Amino acid sequence: MTPRRYAPGGYRGAPLADAAARCAVSAAGRTLRTVFALIHP
Repeated sequence: MTPRRYAPGGYRGAPLADAAARCAVSAAGRTLRTVFALIHP
């Protein structure tokens, strides 16, 4: 799985998709923690 194969379009978009996925995961974690805190005061 070499990144060279997906150049030039896919390779440039990969970090953006990775950042979006990480942002979604952190947002979901924050939401879960908030809900958990509300349920268990």
